[in-house]
Amino acid sequence: GLPLPLWLVLSSNSLFLPAASALVGAALGRRFLRHPNTLLAGAGFAVFFDIVVVTMGTVAGLLQRAPQTIAAASVGGGAPTHPLARPLPPPLSLVTIGPADVLFLGIFLGGIVQLKLSERATLGTVFAALLLALAWVQITGLPVPALAPMGAAVLLANFRHAAFTRDEKIALVYGGAFALVLAVIMVAGARAWIR
Repeated sequence: GLPLPLWLVLSSNSLFLPAASALVGAALGRRFLRHPNTLLAGAGFAVFFDIVVVTMGTVAGLLQRAPQTIAAASVGGGAPTHPLARPLPPPLSLVTIGPADVLFLGIFLGGIVQLKLSERATLGTVFAALLLALAWVQITGLPVPALAPMGAAVLLANFRHAAFTRDEKIALVYGGAFALVLAVIMVAGARAWIR
């Protein structure tokens, strides 16, 4: 069949997809995050898993094996997803963000609004962290998992609201051990798939 018009591809990929991801994320955050501890633990685990997935897991594998898949699902410069589209010039061509990153940002911000936490501090910290991450990508060309600066900023701006009980701290230790096991399985699976 005929390729989709350029304006439709660009607007759906760079406007509709992130807007829909952000709205779904905000709805999930407002619906399911009922305590600051849940938000903070979720932000910490999101940072860990995004670093693993982007640097050693499935995203790293896709970048090596099928980079066009990442470009098609990402917002930003990247590789063109339409035959008539031209890539942005370097270093802008290196900067992309996936819909999952926008989804999690919506979850974090939706939860912060729902829980009446530090909204202004969170927005300022997230903005500064993402600006630094994007500058790093443009200068070095090395990928930065976007959830790492976002999640770290959420933790930094809202950690004073944490009130983990002894049982919750024990649960975090077990959850961290389980997360390490899952990370090892994910990395081993991605490396086996790349070969």
